[in-house]
Formats: sequence, C-alpha cells, structure tokens
Amino acid sequence: MFSEDIPSILDGDSLILGELYYLTKDKTDYAWYTTSIKIEDDDIPDQKGQKTILRVAGLGHALIVYVNGEYAINLRTRDNCISILGVLTGLPDSGSYMEHTYAGPRGVSIIGLKSGTRDLIENNEWGHLVYTEEGSKKVKWEKYGEHKPLTWYKTYFETPEGENAVAIRMKGMGKGLIWVNGIGVGRYWMSFVSPLGEPIQTEYHIPRSFMKEEKKKSMLVILEEEPVAKMVPTSSPTKMINDLLN
Repeated sequence: MFSEDIPSILDGDSLILGELYYLTKDKTDYAWYTTSIKIEDDDIPDQKGQKTILRVAGLGHALIVYVNGEYAINLRTRDNCISILGVLTGLPDSGSYMEHTYAGPRGVSIIGLKSGTRDLIENNEWGHLVYTEEGSKKVKWEKYGEHKPLTWYKTYFETPEGENAVAIRMKGMGKGLIWVNGIGVGRYWMSFVSPLGEPIQTEYHIPRSFMKEEKKKSMLVILEEEPVAKMVPTSSPTKMINDLLN
C-alpha cells in the first residue's frame, strides 16, 4: 500500500483556479488545488450548533476536499490550508466540442463566519499540482496497514482457469478506482447507498483480456479515495480470488 501525502501550501501561481482539463492535458485524471486562509478568534461563531461551512462549486463530477490535511472540514482560529483534489475520471475525454467542455472547481467560499461569507477566489493565491507518470514511479510500497484516505493498494492474483466470467466484489470499500495490469476496470462507489441502505453495485467485472494467461500472476491496483474502516475485496462466486489484500 502507499498513502498519498495531502499537499499543504503549494507555491501560489495564480489568482484564479486552473481549469482541470487544461491542467491535466490528457496525462492524468487528478490535480490538486491549494490555498490558505486565516481565521481570527472573533470570527468563529459562538452560538451553539452554528457551524462554518466550506462551499465548493465545481464543474466536474468529483472533488475531494481536505482542510489542514484532514478529510473532515474543521477550521481553526489561525492559518488554515485548504486542499482540493479535482477528479476527471468518468468525464468525456474525446468527441465534439471538447474545447467547450470544462471541469474542476470554479468557486470556493466559507459561509457562517461572523464577518459573513468569505470568497476564497478574490485576492487568494492558488497553487496547482498535477499527478504525473514519472511521479508514480517513485512510490515506495509498504505492507498493508492503517486505512487512510487517498491510499493505493497493490497485490497480485493468479488468473483463474476456464472461461467463466471473473468479477471482484468490493466489500468494505468506499470510493475509488480499480486497475488490472495497468488497465482501468472502472470506478467503484460502495459508500453511495440506495434507499434500501445497500450499495447500488458491489461486483465489478474483470475482462479476461485484462488478465495474463491462466495460472500466471496479474497485478491488481486500487486507489481508495475515502477513509475506510475495513477493506476486504473478494471475487464474485463465478471465480474465487479470495482476500486479495489480506
């Protein structure tokens, strides 16, 4: 496994938020946006039950927000670092009128302060950091350990014999992406549940063309975006790939 470091303050290079397609340039699906804001003691609401809210308006379908390196929004009475991970996965990457297709955060503000709503776009410098293939090669994998948000998991499994369909059941997962031998299987979202209280989809098909020959090892990589209590991916009943990450 490998846990990503949440960037704190990147060198401010712009007074506006970079457009996500332009930043990534078809090289990656992820980019960080960071800025900082100072909250004074007398600006924090003192009324019981009243909270400050970080509001992010975005054009993409997924943004992950961290404040002071934490997944939960918890502003403090001093400098606060706001880190936003923009995600392009699942959005169009080709076709007509792509020059008019936009993604990423477009507005960031804090509401609920005594001084009123504070716009973080006006007069705030924003830093940008784009994931690259070169950076991924520097990853130092560690043994399976603490479950943190934005953690990569890697393991190997033997390609099952026969021609039956193969699937992976993402039991105990949150939200993220799956690759087999470097080929994207797709996005999973187990933490999004139906009105019945169950995930809409729990099993994800792995085409045999993605895997190596029978009895040879295939590599499974999972990027988990959310903090999860327990992670035990297993295969569907069609073919068993038992406890891949245990």
